[in-house]
Amino acid sequence: MEVNKISIKNMKSFGNDSQTINFDSGGNLILMSGRNGSGKSTIIDSFDYVLFNKVKGRKSKKVKLTSLPNRINKALEIDIEFKAKDGTLVEIKRGTSPSILTLKENGIENLRAGKDKINTLIENYVGIDHETFKGFISMSINDFKNFISLTNEEKKLLLDKLFNLEVIGVLNTILNGLIKDNRDKLVLMDKEIDILSDNINNINISIDKVKKSKEDDLEQQLVLIKESIESHKEPFNKVKERLTQIKDRKAEISEKIDSERTLLIESRTEISQIDKQLKLFENDKCPTCQADLNSGFHKGIKESFIEKKEKFTEVMNKVKERGLELSERLKKLNTLSEKGDSKYQELYSNLKSLKRDYDKLSEKKKDSSNQDLDEFVNTVKNLGSKLKEVETNKSDEEDRKIYHKNIKSILSEDGIKKTIIENIIEPINYHVSESIRIMHLPFEVELDNNFNATVTTMGEEVDTETLSTGETKALNIAIMIGYLKLIRTKKQINVLFLDEVFSSIDIERINDVLLLLRDLAETSDINIFLVHHSILDQEHFDKILKIEKEVFTMITEVK
Repeated sequence: MEVNKISIKNMKSFGNDSQTINFDSGGNLILMSGRNGSGKSTIIDSFDYVLFNKVKGRKSKKVKLTSLPNRINKALEIDIEFKAKDGTLVEIKRGTSPSILTLKENGIENLRAGKDKINTLIENYVGIDHETFKGFISMSINDFKNFISLTNEEKKLLLDKLFNLEVIGVLNTILNGLIKDNRDKLVLMDKEIDILSDNINNINISIDKVKKSKEDDLEQQLVLIKESIESHKEPFNKVKERLTQIKDRKAEISEKIDSERTLLIESRTEISQIDKQLKLFENDKCPTCQADLNSGFHKGIKESFIEKKEKFTEVMNKVKERGLELSERLKKLNTLSEKGDSKYQELYSNLKSLKRDYDKLSEKKKDSSNQDLDEFVNTVKNLGSKLKEVETNKSDEEDRKIYHKNIKSILSEDGIKKTIIENIIEPINYHVSESIRIMHLPFEVELDNNFNATVTTMGEEVDTETLSTGETKALNIAIMIGYLKLIRTKKQINVLFLDEVFSSIDIERINDVLLLLRDLAETSDINIFLVHHSILDQEHFDKILKIEKEVFTMITEVK
């Protein structure tokens, strides 16, 4: 960005009369002279306020914006005009009491964007953040005081500030937070995986136990049923055998009864025939020859019939007796048969029922569905899905862990920072050598990758403790100019305020320092403001601004 002008009104010691600083194009060396408390630092703060709506004081402590307005007039107002990197002419007005924020782009006020949007647009036009901007427009020589004798940690902090490497520290802080979150997540995931695995294992063990118990119960039931079947078989077979015997005996008796019945019928038939014959003898005449039946011959025939009838009658009576006996025996066998059939049916039904139960249990044993365990099986499935999900998430976190490790390596002191330093150390050494040459110092200074300075003269290393105060200050200024030349090649802002440049410096070195600063202003095409308590020789400067405070701060251009 290329600043054209800035106007300050009612900021701290500045009053109601707006004070304007114009910034010429090209390189200029400008002396800004004023006593302590006259308002020199307020000019630098005005850049912070108008561009970023924030101000940092000593030790980078944030200043309350309510402390910025002049205590008498209140109405703080800062105007700045600059050309952005893309060529846009930007005009910004910011103030308080009343609150003011306007943005003009090429003379046209932006009325579309809200306050937050305008702040974002302004920062985009500036091109860098507040911290970086602060480091680019303002620097104190005290930052480089005794640079060659600073500790490594002090040098590290200074270099981080100068080259905006603090952002690497910020990134490291963010990364450390991400690494901690990743580590915490992995710990939680490991615990969750252990819990899920234990739960799945325990439920599976319980399922196996239930299955085993069920199988054992089924097997035991099958054994008991089988034993019961076996225990029924013997009585069943005995009853069956007994029924067969009864059946055979009944058949035998029935056959005898049939035989006796036949004999009875035959006997009855014979008796009937005999009775018919005997009836013929009732008329005492032979039915055939009409002879007298009282003859001996006919009496013999009649007697033979009577005798024969008696015999058949006796036979018939015996047959009846035997028939009654056989019928009684058959009746008893039928009774036994009925009882046997009842027992047979009972045993047969029991065996059939046992066989049905046995087959049912056998089928159940073969069936692996275990519907009563479905709830537990589904729980295991759900836990398994959750476990797989957590393991997948853990795998992703493990990948992030590797990624974070790689990024950590890149952001470490031996990573990108080391690469940056290795790339800048050579041009810094070149610019330092040029500064030493212009200042006619009888030394050579070379910085290593740790920014440790080796001072030599005529090829011999010089113990920095043996340098005079003036020589040490001159070398520190040479190193500072080397840094400024390098960082000014990265970000182009045409304003630089240098404070305490000539404090404790030898009079004879002032001209050499001014030569260096003029060379920096011209080669970097910037307006360098040397902040000093008194006016120096005017011929060395393109412009001299005198900062005075009676009631309010006034800026007077004396050259």
